[in-house]
Amino acid sequence: MPLFISYSHSDSEFVDQLAKQLVRNKFYIWLDKWEMNVGDSLIARIQGALHLTPGLIVVLSKASVESEWCKKELESGLIRELEEKKVLVFPVVKDDCELPLFLRGKVYADFRSSFDEGLRALMEGIARVSNMDQGRTEHPDFHMDWAVDWGVEGGVSKMRIVLLEHSPRLPYSCYSEVRFSFNKPTSDWLRGEFCAERGVQARLKVMGALAAALNNGADLRVRLPDQFPKEEMLEVNSDDGELTFLVRVISRRLGEDTGRDVLVDIGSQMIKIYDGWTKIIRN
Repeated sequence: MPLFISYSHSDSEFVDQLAKQLVRNKFYIWLDKWEMNVGDSLIARIQGALHLTPGLIVVLSKASVESEWCKKELESGLIRELEEKKVLVFPVVKDDCELPLFLRGKVYADFRSSFDEGLRALMEGIARVSNMDQGRTEHPDFHMDWAVDWGVEGGVSKMRIVLLEHSPRLPYSCYSEVRFSFNKPTSDWLRGEFCAERGVQARLKVMGALAAALNNGADLRVRLPDQFPKEEMLEVNSDDGELTFLVRVISRRLGEDTGRDVLVDIGSQMIKIYDGWTKIIRN
């Protein structure tokens, strides 16, 4: 789900510029004028966006701090922040105004003297909730850090996901690489999508095909009895028949030997990453 921007329509010119810069830098934005069609329910669409968004960007100005509508959007975001114990509200100060009392303890992106400096500060703040290229999935006993790299090499499209599983309770960690090898039609399609700057949507489709296969019973678990790398492979075909690729998983255990086998469930991690992407990207 994209980041939601709460603002007064008196600040539309500034918000248009801000939203376009964020999109240019690969952030995904929910802006009412972009997302709503004639006949849509204003309240229903905005409430739905606020409920699902990973973050609320609040543009603070003389006009917005006096707007009852903006106050309600901000209140909704702050309630979610308190309930979920996450940083969800990102204040943007457009001009000199009296900050709401409950935002005075927050660090804000200051656009008053420099748009570029304000934009840099905002992007650093929102990256943690909107970055599709790296992240962390939390579990009760451990967490998994991951990063994605992709591109075209020698005319062939490539994608790789690197994962590191670790826990303060265990004396070892597990390092894994998930490598995607595409057949020629799929590789050619991906290369075209990357060139047309639709690489994010293309990656989402690839991961969606893998997630569907895993949800239908395909297995990507790797058993590690020792320190040597172990491999598993899975061929994936999308339901619409447009994508065909091979997923190769290479995993190894690092750290102390406990004398026990370790089972690394790469499939569940792929599903979690895909689910996270679907919440970030604009549908």
